[in-house]
Amino acid sequence: MDLGEVTSNRQQAEATHLFKDYYTSVGFDADTAASALLHDIQETNGRIFLAQSGHISQGAISYTHIEPDVAEIRALYVDPTYRKTGIGSELLAAVLEQLRKQHTWTVRLYTLATMTDAISLYSKFGFETTPPYKSGMLDGTVFMRLKLAPQEKDRQP
Repeated sequence: MDLGEVTSNRQQAEATHLFKDYYTSVGFDADTAASALLHDIQETNGRIFLAQSGHISQGAISYTHIEPDVAEIRALYVDPTYRKTGIGSELLAAVLEQLRKQHTWTVRLYTLATMTDAISLYSKFGFETTPPYKSGMLDGTVFMRLKLAPQEKDRQP
């Protein structure tokens, strides 16, 4: 499996397709939600990471910056065929490492309470539930936060 930051139009199209599948699965208008996501990523210097095997896209994750040292995981989706293979964990780990390198020390996200596998994954990485930081969300939205610790090499002398 190849996993890395999206750097080409083709990769962005593949990731967008996965995000549309995600939005459809949770009952959102896929085109509108994916368009808003891509706009927010561009406006906040966010990123998309894609997991592929050959030409098959297996999963994607995106984040945006909501403050200079605060990021938000906006979407994490693994194609159902490839779930329970560790791809979600690898995508999340790659993004968290990238955020550490950028000196982003707080990561937020929200998900639905019905997404118990996602909540379990986030909890394994140290995310904890937190009071809502956005309004107007669906009933049953769970807000989570992770405080990233700098790596020793990132600490100032």
